[in-house]
Amino acid sequence: MEFAERLVHSKNADPHFTSNEFATFFHNNVKTIRDPTAGSEYPSIILSNYCSYISYWPGYQSSAMGRCPSKQCVLDHVPTWLIKSLPDVFTPISTKILNASLASSQFPTAHQHAVVTHILKKPSLDPAQLSNYRPLSNLSFVSKLLERSVVSQISSYFSTNDLFPAFY
Repeated sequence: MEFAERLVHSKNADPHFTSNEFATFFHNNVKTIRDPTAGSEYPSIILSNYCSYISYWPGYQSSAMGRCPSKQCVLDHVPTWLIKSLPDVFTPISTKILNASLASSQFPTAHQHAVVTHILKKPSLDPAQLSNYRPLSNLSFVSKLLERSVVSQISSYFSTNDLFPAFY
């Protein structure tokens, strides 16, 4: 049984809640947080002329793939274990996807999806209360790989330019 299926069918989950009830509940929570700032102006951003992305090379991507967890998602077209076991085949492909994404400043539409399930925040909480659940997103392997690569670049840039807060 898939990880997400175990969550949905866990003995702690109340079978009386529908997917729509969870979606409405979590949507309303986000709306409650966003509403107070809905009319606010966007912050001013100072653009830097010397900020650019770094192209990745296959050796980096192969190493990054090896460090990723071997978790599987129903959105993955190729099993994660297979991708990780054949780096000579999949590394050039993932490197091209990553570099194209960074060069265009676009995250591939095909990887902008997640399988969202619900899980109790703590096993001791009442499963009959929607507020005792939190959403859990399961992303595709490629989207996680892209995310990790971008975080690596941003962290490196922030460190090099002393942009992290003092107590980070």
